Amino acid sequence: MVFSHGFTGFDTQSTFLTAHLASWGFIVAAPEHTDRDLTGVLGQFLSGKPIGGSMVSHDVADLEQTISIMGQQGDDSSSRFDGHVDMTRIGAVGHSAGGSAVEKLAVADKRVDTFIGLAGASYGAFGQSSTGPGASVPNVPSMIEYGTLDGVVKPSSMVSAYNALKQPKRLVALASSGHLVFADICKLAPRHGGLIGAAEGAGLPVPDQLKKLGSDGCYAPAMSVTEAWPAIRQSVTAQLRWTLGFDTSQAGLEGLQAAFNGIVAQNTTANSVSGPVR
Repeated sequence: MVFSHGFTGFDTQSTFLTAHLASWGFIVAAPEHTDRDLTGVLGQFLSGKPIGGSMVSHDVADLEQTISIMGQQGDDSSSRFDGHVDMTRIGAVGHSAGGSAVEKLAVADKRVDTFIGLAGASYGAFGQSSTGPGASVPNVPSMIEYGTLDGVVKPSSMVSAYNALKQPKRLVALASSGHLVFADICKLAPRHGGLIGAAEGAGLPVPDQLKKLGSDGCYAPAMSVTEAWPAIRQSVTAQLRWTLGFDTSQAGLEGLQAAFNGIVAQNTTANSVSGPVR
């Protein structure tokens, strides 16, 4: 499984999820997207360039190369992964810009069997394009998740992206959750106002554009991100196990609202959804 981080994110931004998946036997490989990672974006800001304005995305190429490298590692007798990489079952999970990236990856790379977009998607959302992999939807099972209080990526765009997908597909909405419910970022330096507060406290310049991106969902009225993490771990793990053929039924995905009462606001596989849950 490959994991794609968000804009101004980094490869270890969502260890609450990636480490959990590894505990279930998935090999999780997360590349650093240097075009749009934290270092790259801050470098643009400090050099006086508009943030994101001149960036050329190599997301899909990064992820394809990561898959190829892991395949090579599985055939390398000197590697710890020798004989342990199953290249016939490949999933992709991404957050925000990474959600858009993994959907495009699933279009471009036929090795990918399933994808999950967490507060991010391509076709029907902000990653859609007129040409290339962003101009169509993948022909693989998929899942979209979003937080109902996301102030960075509109919940309506996630619903639009879900409605555009082909079956089988699933939509999960997390109640009272913001954009960063899918990352560890809200729990970094909590005594210092989070990642943004810590940076400002150290006298580092923080672009206004990034203040929202680095704090959405970390404070009230959003619930604590750790309250939603068990539901995210359950839904993502169960979706991957079912779509990759480890589980023959979707039992691990049914009853999410009852199991996580007050946290999972919506869990559906309907052909279309009229609008986001509020």
